[in-house]
Amino acid sequence: MPLAAQLKKLCSSAALLDTVTPERSIRQMVGKNYIKIASIIGFVLGIILTPYIVLAPNDHPIKTSRMAFPESSIPKTDVAPGTPVPLSAKITRVVVATLFVAPFGALVGGGVGLLLTGLLQPKRKDEEATEGGGNKD
Repeated sequence: MPLAAQLKKLCSSAALLDTVTPERSIRQMVGKNYIKIASIIGFVLGIILTPYIVLAPNDHPIKTSRMAFPESSIPKTDVAPGTPVPLSAKITRVVVATLFVAPFGALVGGGVGLLLTGLLQPKRKDEEATEGGGNKD
């Protein structure tokens, strides 16, 4: 039994199967796909912006602690207030934050790419949409 006959047997509507041709499916995919481009741009922006996020100064004149747990549970150290953070700690913060921020930037870029692709695709003509016996409403 030929493959086309098997497919027609499996398909509930033979007319629907006859309208799907390689030429038609290629015509539907002619529009540009912006998802990959936007995802790469989001990943790169995530890498570029991570140092600005992590190394931003934290000199807000807030009297109370912004932590989720009470200040009394923080162990006391002998480091004087205002002591600069070691360079190795800053580098570690940037590397660890980059591992999280860059993939999320890629996800956001992918979402933006999906929106752009959907908005910028050319509209199909009514005759292409209703080929194969569909009703025009």
